[in-house]
Amino acid sequence: MEKEVICLSCPNGCHITVQETSPGEFQFQGAKCERGEVYAYEEITDPKRVVTAVVQTDSEEMPYIPVKTDKPIPKRYINPLLVQLYKQKISLPAKCGQVIIQNYMETGVNVVITRTFPLDLGK
Repeated sequence: MEKEVICLSCPNGCHITVQETSPGEFQFQGAKCERGEVYAYEEITDPKRVVTAVVQTDSEEMPYIPVKTDKPIPKRYINPLLVQLYKQKISLPAKCGQVIIQNYMETGVNVVITRTFPLDLGK
């Protein structure tokens, strides 16, 4: 198996060719730093992404509020997480950084609100 991965771990954006030499053993070509090989290995063996979405609220003024995972989650968990988020409804007020799902599916990943509402304008 051979696959090209574009590394996102630093600004270089290296195009890394990954070749599986034997089951579970890989060769990497094109990485300009050590982080590139780590990124390419993870992308081949267990790819992860940060998930962003919106969750329904109990407010007509702000019917949806943005949320995201606090770190990348394995891709195999993304669809089930989105299904859960789109069924969920939260009560306002909400504060940026507030955890609405903790340790999703024992991954160590939390889902947090990314916007405070209503805004505190120092009144």
